[in-house]
Amino acid sequence: MKQNLQRLEVFRVIFDKTSISAAARDLGLTQPTVSRHLMLLEEELGLALFHRESGRLEPTAEAVQIHRQVAPFFDRRKEIEDAIELVRRGDGQTLRLMVSSSAAQFYVPSALKSWAAQVPDTECSLHLGTYGEQVRALRTGEIDLGVAGGGQNAPGIRTEPVVTANLVAVMPRDHPLAERDEIHMMDFADHDCIVPNALSPIGGRFHQALADHGVAPRIRFVAHTPNVAVSLSNATGCLTVADTAVLTGIQWPNLVIRPLRPKFTFEVVTLEAEGTLRTKSVTVFKEALRQAHSAEQAD
Repeated sequence: MKQNLQRLEVFRVIFDKTSISAAARDLGLTQPTVSRHLMLLEEELGLALFHRESGRLEPTAEAVQIHRQVAPFFDRRKEIEDAIELVRRGDGQTLRLMVSSSAAQFYVPSALKSWAAQVPDTECSLHLGTYGEQVRALRTGEIDLGVAGGGQNAPGIRTEPVVTANLVAVMPRDHPLAERDEIHMMDFADHDCIVPNALSPIGGRFHQALADHGVAPRIRFVAHTPNVAVSLSNATGCLTVADTAVLTGIQWPNLVIRPLRPKFTFEVVTLEAEGTLRTKSVTVFKEALRQAHSAEQAD
């Protein structure tokens, strides 16, 4: 005999509460509705499940046997419903994140603030790392997601553009080029400069752009992060380049920023290991990253 699950649940709650009114409150139903479900169940089973004793509902022996079978089922169903709700909200999914220094300085904090509001009761493990370090950590399963500038195609790694940014020229206010409205690639051949590491994705593209314009830069320093390049420019007076995120995140009163010509754009990308299942926590963060960039552009 196939039983109505709602009526069985009503029976279970009445059994546990020993009261029609208490069961109705617990189930969010009216007392007449609860009484009708119980009556229909008793008719279907051909059994009396309760009798009244001193104003209380006392279960029959048959009711005790049925409850013994029914209760574990509904307890397990509640566990499943709670687990599904956690999955739906993304709670309990630790986000293991590794980001480049410039992304960590500007885009990521704003994105994480939004992410945390959307997936409460979830923690984030945040690390700094270059593009190469992110690729290695993804391949070994140490992180879920990477965020880097100008990512290249790497075997086994899925990249997705999320932000478009620019490189700009940076120099002290007393630099010979500071009065210019824009800086050309050729200027790096005539002035001491700080260049990004050629082995990094953005650095590699910048060195290639210099070569394409026949420029042999007067390199004084090689900086492995944009933050270091800007700090060195401030201290040594050398010309350098940095992405707009770094320059938005830190104020350097002694430095000036000029557009670079030809314009040098690159994409900030997210990195994931191919074949991994994307969690809601990762999806929410990626969308928050896009929105953080849009907000910065609007400002």
